Amino acid sequence: MSTSAIPAAGPGWDAKHVYLGITTASDAAGTIHALGISLDPGDEIADAKAIVAAMNRQGGLFGRQVVLIVKDDSSAHVLSDPAGAAQADCVFFTQDHRVISVVNTDATIDLDSFRSCFARAHVPLVSTTTAPFDDTTQRSFAPYFYNTLSVSLTRLIPVLIDRLTAQHYFGGWNSLAGKPGTNPVKVGVLFPTGPTGGRIGAALLGALKQAGIASDHYEYSSATDTAAASAAVFRFKADHVTHVIGVDTFQYFFGVAANTQGFYPRYGVTTYSAPETLLRANGPPRQMAGAMGLGWIPSIDTDAQRDPGPGPGTKQCLAELAAGAQHFAGHRFAEAVGLAICDGLQLGVRGAKSGNGLDPASIRSGIVALGRKYPMAAGFVSGLSETNFALPGGGRDLAWNPGCRCFAYHGSTFPI
Repeated sequence: MSTSAIPAAGPGWDAKHVYLGITTASDAAGTIHALGISLDPGDEIADAKAIVAAMNRQGGLFGRQVVLIVKDDSSAHVLSDPAGAAQADCVFFTQDHRVISVVNTDATIDLDSFRSCFARAHVPLVSTTTAPFDDTTQRSFAPYFYNTLSVSLTRLIPVLIDRLTAQHYFGGWNSLAGKPGTNPVKVGVLFPTGPTGGRIGAALLGALKQAGIASDHYEYSSATDTAAASAAVFRFKADHVTHVIGVDTFQYFFGVAANTQGFYPRYGVTTYSAPETLLRANGPPRQMAGAMGLGWIPSIDTDAQRDPGPGPGTKQCLAELAAGAQHFAGHRFAEAVGLAICDGLQLGVRGAKSGNGLDPASIRSGIVALGRKYPMAAGFVSGLSETNFALPGGGRDLAWNPGCRCFAYHGSTFPI
């Protein structure tokens, strides 16, 4: 299709405009603070407006101005009725305000029902959250579900076990003293309930069994459930668990509860755990002794001093955000959010340009054509392909450094 062959109007565009959507929760910082966590996501709406303004300074898309449509949710509503809020947001963008793609920044509504709603409406949904998903999720909602921050757990789990083994993570550990010991290794696995969580948990437990490592597990209904975290600690401590691996931010709440119960296992961590922005910045330091794993988003994994350098699209996105008065010195989580939003908005636009069209099929073909050449901003390298809908494609070994009381990468980038 030539540019002139693009219809004058369609679902999400007209003769003069192309519409992009974003879901936000601008009051999220207060809700997060109420959980006892210092975690500032910054101004997501201002981030998005800065990126769209840069797009328009560069000529827009196919001679049309890019227009941002924002659906800002109340955190109280989202937390009390996540499925209802997700459905309302989907209706907003698929019926009331048509767009060519939607960026979702809220993990609470990043549900299968939310993804399914957009897939049925043939609207590409780009998640910037760390809500766990797997290859079944990708296949179920293809080609209308993408993620700019996270990777499929189906792909991640074998790499994680391999890298933990290479780092000698599975050595003896005294979980009452928080240091190496002679206790038999038993890994406690934390994962959420539900079909996706069950598949992920089974895959992780299966990988440990194949490696000859004993395990126990605990399932929880919410990643912020402090009562469940206390119960999980009690179970693992009684069952003589020495190491703990989680698949999302529940690992933080587990660590807080473990500290109060005098339990200090060795943690296996990934970007899903938010090592810098949550574990290091908010968690008990003693819990982190011996922690290691792998990561793929520097502004979530490490402090600025230990950031190994920009990804292929980092400098451009930061410059465009700065032009919109969005600066992140000393605010690593806000930087991660800003870069993820930049990647998310650019994914639809670059896909449309590469595919030479504004319809979902053209956007999808354009994204596949870009593949690993896509200039990722938040991470090291793109992993996009015909079968992989997650943007991050490379990671590095990550470990707790007791000298600086911080997480730091080591080694070179490897595929994930």
